[in-house]
Amino acid sequence: VAAGAASIGNAERVDALDREVVANGTATIGRMLDQGIERMKPSSQQLPIVLVGGGSILVTKKLTAASEMLRPKHSGVANAIGAAIAQIGGEAERLVSYRDLPRAEAIKQVTREAVGLALAAGADAATIKVADIEETSISYMDEGATKLRIKAVGEIAALSRRKPAGVRP
Repeated sequence: VAAGAASIGNAERVDALDREVVANGTATIGRMLDQGIERMKPSSQQLPIVLVGGGSILVTKKLTAASEMLRPKHSGVANAIGAAIAQIGGEAERLVSYRDLPRAEAIKQVTREAVGLALAAGADAATIKVADIEETSISYMDEGATKLRIKAVGEIAALSRRKPAGVRP
């Protein structure tokens, strides 16, 4: 807003900001984004970038690392769209000893916990599946302790029960 690139809220509140500070801030944002893009590019060839989310308004000048800067319609709410269609998850973590509890049984128990958390968060039971199992051996503990972390995800219960558009009962 202070750089004149967006009109949000009460612009008078930023009128007193030092113009040099604003210019340095926008230059720093551009420099940081250029560096990040350069690190992520698969080759030296410039590629177009798509600016989305609320922070996209902070990009006020052409980025040198991008061949083109695309701002789709409604790009400011892209985060909200992603959050709305994301899966619901539950994650459980426990220290276990495979000497005391067989690995398969430990995984089954922690999976039940993760699934329960996904259900409590609003996932549809029929769509829940294990998305990730992470086992980390804890060398400084006795009895061969392992940190077992399991993530279960599923569709949002209210969405998965809806019929697709155009389908009649």
